[in-house]
Amino acid sequence: MMRLLLSLLLLPLFGPADAADVYRWVDSRGNVHYGEVVPEQYRSRSRRINTADEPTPEQRRQAQERVLRDRQAAQRMADSRTQNAASQPAMLVQKRATQAANPNATPCEREWRRFAESSECFAPYMLAGGGIKPEAFQKCVEVKAPSCGPAPEGLAR
Repeated sequence: MMRLLLSLLLLPLFGPADAADVYRWVDSRGNVHYGEVVPEQYRSRSRRINTADEPTPEQRRQAQERVLRDRQAAQRMADSRTQNAASQPAMLVQKRATQAANPNATPCEREWRRFAESSECFAPYMLAGGGIKPEAFQKCVEVKAPSCGPAPEGLAR
């Protein structure tokens, strides 16, 4: 009985049985690693990470608010892109009509117009990191910037 009581009193001192130390180290290529076992060559440069810290209720509330704001912003952005994509065909028809109405345009001006139309078609599919969604290439024709001369007035380069 005494052993059982003593072991129950000492149990909290040892912490949870599955808790393990976590270490952070940087390898020879500069990559950051985390793990319970550090390779021998990196042990001198590793450091133990405190994994026992739990967020406070206030930190949890703030994180939940940030997630909600981010989701709302992402939804607004998606809605905006959908609206832009829906109006895209009408804009292209209007631009082609404008181009057809100007038979005096030089070949260079026509190339710049094709480039501008291509850029506008791809615009709703642009990603925040600078990439383009793959479905854009199914709906838009990629036109490289002309090298024939400066862009005509009114067309962004």
